[in-house]
Amino acid sequence: MTLLKQNLPHERNLKMTTNLIALAVEPLRSEAMDRAEAKAKEVLLDISEKLTENNFDRDLFAPYPKGTDYSGFATKKAYYDLVRRCTKTNWPNASRSMKDPDTAKMDFDVSARFVKDAREDASIQYDAFIAKLTTKVGEGVVKAELTGNHVWGYSFLFVTLEDGSVQKWKTQMILNVSKLGKIFNQFPTRKIK
Repeated sequence: MTLLKQNLPHERNLKMTTNLIALAVEPLRSEAMDRAEAKAKEVLLDISEKLTENNFDRDLFAPYPKGTDYSGFATKKAYYDLVRRCTKTNWPNASRSMKDPDTAKMDFDVSARFVKDAREDASIQYDAFIAKLTTKVGEGVVKAELTGNHVWGYSFLFVTLEDGSVQKWKTQMILNVSKLGKIFNQFPTRKIK
């Protein structure tokens, strides 16, 4: 997709550089959101499978971590919280003896919200990626062309500046799940000579 300065509407308030770069990479936003949604569903499926494998007892696969586990406490506590957030207890009065199993089932309302949040966060992170890329390239862009797909592999952004020079930027999207269970994208981008 090639974008030229003269093809943009004059009424836009954004700088021309922002428009051209944003318009060049914008078509991949929905794919980044789709990928984040798929990852969120994968996380939920993993929790559901572990719940089933462990006789619906959350304590068997996601127990509250021991306070003496200094190196892994935060990660294990975050997973404990994520599992409890995405499931709801089978105990009608929400109390049980410490010796009783912590049986639960998936909470589909919370799970749907988890997936929705992953999509929305991906869009916000994509905005940040566009802003960062625009800052890296700088002013004076007259043409921007994107080839490839950084969501599933690599993309290359070819930028022509007012002085006739051409910059080539290589991007790959990395999808991560934080230790707190939040899905986030990273877009490492570097200038190619």
